[in-house]
Amino acid sequence: MTPLREQLSEELQSRIDTIRQSIARLGPRLYPDGAAALSDRIERRDQQLTVLTDWLLDTEQQQILALNPQNIFYLFAVAYLTALTPPPGHAAKAAAGPIAPADINKAAPENAIGTIVREHWQNMGVSDAGEADLMAAICREADGSGDLADDESRPEDMGAVSTTVNRSLVAAGLRLARALDLSSEYAQQKIRRRIPAGTLLAEERLTEYYEVVALGPHHLIPGTIRLKIRCHHAEIHRALKSYETQVQHLLGRLNRRASPRFLFADCRFEIDPRGYEPVDLK
Repeated sequence: MTPLREQLSEELQSRIDTIRQSIARLGPRLYPDGAAALSDRIERRDQQLTVLTDWLLDTEQQQILALNPQNIFYLFAVAYLTALTPPPGHAAKAAAGPIAPADINKAAPENAIGTIVREHWQNMGVSDAGEADLMAAICREADGSGDLADDESRPEDMGAVSTTVNRSLVAAGLRLARALDLSSEYAQQKIRRRIPAGTLLAEERLTEYYEVVALGPHHLIPGTIRLKIRCHHAEIHRALKSYETQVQHLLGRLNRRASPRFLFADCRFEIDPRGYEPVDLK
């Protein structure tokens, strides 16, 4: 258990566990052919929360979150709820609840997570509809599909706690942690899109071609996140460097909206090529 979570009451810690367990049960009902992927995403959320609370959120940010226990509760709860984001090619089953497949499929997967939370909150360990609305709004922002400033949900519908939760910092932290997790389904999708068409890959999972050796603050360059990566394929090397640029832009955008901003202003992928010469990265 992380030190930040340890500051919560036993009741709130128990509710986080209930939400995590409920998602593990509900997910296979929504995506029966994607149950294995859901289990992996829940484990990835555990890792992302560890990164967040160990070093990605600095002392000032953690102190701000700790001023209101609900900040910490929503940070953990929303992290697990976003594991229900529909995986590519998987549609929610109508039999699992009031969501119709047509309602899910007509929106992008990230948009669907808000619908899922609002419709299934009673099966997720969420206390009431107002809490579900707030969690859904933060889920959309953490997944990059919604702007909190443009969210149509009214604060009065979400309960009094909605005016005290630092929604922008909670969502920004979750979004950045996910982007930095190169083993996540999200990052692999982004990297795969940057691989030239026709590239021959013997393995389906991109993580067969690269591994993150180290992730944390750069030991030589203050204010910089460092990912040390071993890579075994020239085109994936280039795709990783392209994704690095996307993460840098994301970090800049998040720093303009999160309060307090992150201690980090840059991100560097230091890639160690194995068995190939890096192609021209220009």
